[in-house]
Amino acid sequence: MGALISQAFASVNSTRLNHLILLHSVYKRTDQQCEGVRERYRITRDLGAMSTVELAIQRWFSADYIYRNPDQMNEIRDIFSRHEDDGYLKAYGFFANAEPVMKDYPVNKVVCPSLVMTGADDVGSTPGMSEALARDLPISELIINPGHKHGAPYEYASQMATQLSDFLGRHDRTLKS
Repeated sequence: MGALISQAFASVNSTRLNHLILLHSVYKRTDQQCEGVRERYRITRDLGAMSTVELAIQRWFSADYIYRNPDQMNEIRDIFSRHEDDGYLKAYGFFANAEPVMKDYPVNKVVCPSLVMTGADDVGSTPGMSEALARDLPISELIINPGHKHGAPYEYASQMATQLSDFLGRHDRTLKS
């Protein structure tokens, strides 16, 4: 969801930005992709946040990482279990139905260097979405990391930090002054 907010913000404020980084962003989801996320939203609405947490963990992390990090998986479950108010559901509802709103924030207006990154195995923020997003951004770089899923910022933190640092080193004017 953060990448959607960043896309919208950058489309109307990019002259104020040195750069834009969009990690694992959805972009122009197909009707089938939209229906999939709306179905997960309906399940969450009807049965609660815990009803989809195990599916989310499977989508976000490799089986090996899940196995080696039971404490972190339990922390994620704990976070989901605390979604008792309707704030989470409202945010999820927006995320599930964001396509019409995002049409008002075209990324082709973004004039700063942009990095678009996802994992080759991210089924929710797919490589195809990132490729389309990078094509529509006027100044962009694209990284699709093999084997990464949506939880890559946790699972591959060091690799991603290096990739982000490299991008910032090339494009962040404040680092060069």
